[in-house]
Amino acid sequence: MGAVFLTTDSILSDWRLWIAMFAIMGAAVRFLRHWFLKQAAQNWPMVSATVESFYTANSGSRDAAHWIPVLGYSYEIDGQRYCGNFGLGSYASNDKTIAEEAGDPWRGQKIMVRYNPQKPEKSAFLVADGAPRGIICYADQPPASPDIITLSLK
Repeated sequence: MGAVFLTTDSILSDWRLWIAMFAIMGAAVRFLRHWFLKQAAQNWPMVSATVESFYTANSGSRDAAHWIPVLGYSYEIDGQRYCGNFGLGSYASNDKTIAEEAGDPWRGQKIMVRYNPQKPEKSAFLVADGAPRGIICYADQPPASPDIITLSLK
């Protein structure tokens, strides 16, 4: 067998390599954003919140569904009501019904969330405060669902 030599031209022209690099960079940015939010939120004050709603969002594709329960909660600071969202990543399923069953018991539950005192609309539900492992913090950008219309009052 002959030796295979990779040249700069062959590496740069391989579109699969570029797609993989962008996917890795995207995952790294998402991880770092979540990590920095978690680190900052550990010093924020806590407030009681109520889980008011949930829905399932498909984080996969149409052919390979990956349903995640997404919970919506609200809390009050100085008479002003705020909302937040988080996903139960550890309860994700290929079956939408299973993901719905995982999210339903959370409705009406009281949870403790942390909020940014300079920007009270920013909040986080941390594992240290009772969040299940595998939680996905969506901040003010919850995932879309074909069954839900999301409105933002800003």
